Amino acid sequence: MRFVPCYSLGGPSGGGWNAVNGTTNTSTGNPIDVGGADPTPANWPVMEIICTGGTATVVLEVNGGVLDTTFNPPSGEWVDISNGGFSMTSGQTIAKRFPPNIPIVRTRITALSGATVVSYVPCICYPGGRWASAQHPQRNSSGVA
Repeated sequence: MRFVPCYSLGGPSGGGWNAVNGTTNTSTGNPIDVGGADPTPANWPVMEIICTGGTATVVLEVNGGVLDTTFNPPSGEWVDISNGGFSMTSGQTIAKRFPPNIPIVRTRITALSGATVVSYVPCICYPGGRWASAQHPQRNSSGVA
């Protein structure tokens, strides 16, 4: 089975979400839904963060709030789980495992100097060993997430 990564920063558009450029200082990535993932630590979701061509500081954030009409969690409820962010240099890749008890995750660039940042969740393990591609929060036909 082939899995399609779900991008927070960089990468293509997907699931009704426009791509977020990973070359702009203070870029806020798209949210990724990891709700329902296996709570066993060995199976926690992973956020891959890649920096090329310069330096960047990238924050990993989670949010457990109810999605609003723009399909985003409440802006004031993002919690930094990266202790102020990861200072990255060109060619560096970080894979950060995180608990899925707070269902929405994203990355955010807080400093950038000539770099391109790409971040994504490659796939998710659900209870019972079922693996699937990660996704952005889903929109339904009534316009409510």
